Amino acid sequence: MILRALVLAAVFPLVSFCQIQLFLVNASNGTETAIGASLDLGPVGVGQTLATTIRVRNVGASSVQVTNISLSGEYFSLFQPSVPTLPYTLAPGVLNFIDLEVDFSPASVALSDSAILEVNALTVVLWAPATPPANVYLDGAPLAAGATIDFGSVETGSSSAHSITVDDSGGTSALRVSISGTGFQATMPVAADNSSSFQIAFSPPSGKAFQGALTIGQQNFPLKGQGITPPAPAATIVVNNGAAVSSSQQVNVTIPLGAASQAIATGTLTLQFQSAVSGATDDPAIKFVLGPTRSASVNIAPGDTTGRINGNPSIAFQTGTTAGSILLTLELGTSGSQVTIPIAPIPVNIESSGGVVGPSELTISLSGFDNTHSVSQLAFTFYDTNDKAISPGTITFNASSLFANYFSSGLYGGLFSLNAAFPVTGNQTLISTAQVAITNSAGVIQLQRIVF
Repeated sequence: MILRALVLAAVFPLVSFCQIQLFLVNASNGTETAIGASLDLGPVGVGQTLATTIRVRNVGASSVQVTNISLSGEYFSLFQPSVPTLPYTLAPGVLNFIDLEVDFSPASVALSDSAILEVNALTVVLWAPATPPANVYLDGAPLAAGATIDFGSVETGSSSAHSITVDDSGGTSALRVSISGTGFQATMPVAADNSSSFQIAFSPPSGKAFQGALTIGQQNFPLKGQGITPPAPAATIVVNNGAAVSSSQQVNVTIPLGAASQAIATGTLTLQFQSAVSGATDDPAIKFVLGPTRSASVNIAPGDTTGRINGNPSIAFQTGTTAGSILLTLELGTSGSQVTIPIAPIPVNIESSGGVVGPSELTISLSGFDNTHSVSQLAFTFYDTNDKAISPGTITFNASSLFANYFSSGLYGGLFSLNAAFPVTGNQTLISTAQVAITNSAGVIQLQRIVF
């Protein structure tokens, strides 16, 4: 303090008598305190801004022309005086004055920082020692100046947070705290004092890298975080609500998710067939009912609990008429799922039958499918009105080569239609019904009697 006084005496001249009617007061606290040759503003923390209101009064009996107002000094700034232009005529009296705002925002610590305020020939030295910058703590540990705060990788729809504590007990005014950058925000209001704690959360709006900044006074801490698009939840393929599946059915497929999705995902559901029948490589009837025959799009939006297949909650497919295995494969985002649907060999299935009596013959019509493609023997037995077998009894026919040739085209899977004609002599009106039995590799089926 002695050194400061000596320096002042050596550097700054005495106030000129002709300016004695101009008088400076410190009006920062609502009261006026006279200012001598110097004014100690008090300690200011690095990164803080200390604002001081200095009032210029005319204590003389006549008006004074104010022709110069200036401020020089590093980290000091003078806000626009409360006069429109200079020169300005300052009249005497309590109601007449000029208010000047002097701001000091030190960027580093020194023994003291000073500035010179001049009003006409009146000179005042302003002193304001800077104190060290505020101590900042990240999750309880000291945070080095300029250190990057990394939030790591965070899925969209989620957030990651860090606790920030600011200790600036040596400061004289509140630190200015701000947070910038997309996805970064305080989870609670930041207190406007010199010691405060708050949290910064990172909530990425998309799956990319984000950057921001935490500013505490004049300290700047970069913020960074990586947004990640969350994977689609686990998906399963459900066929026919879990019930058994066989040939010649139309069944539904749904794709339930393990949880509500937080992501957008797209994929495909494909259908494949592996035949269990020798010589049959495919069955064209095995296909999706709507859209492309064996491929469907799958889409998931945030909040969905089931995948949408071709835009619908489910899709139907035909199981065809050939024994083998149907494979459904789901590729969705980065994951997938498969389900195999066995189509077991079964005896011939007749879906319609009929008999017609002609002038000289009987015709039996059969329509159905053989998913083994192996029809071998046909057996026909005719009965009269007394329910007695008509001579010559059961008529058998080996149809192996006939059916093998028909199925070899591969055009219709196991579907077939058959007309069997039988010449008749005698009284046809005595023929009442016919019994038909068909054999394939899976067994023998005996139809209900056909009535003529």
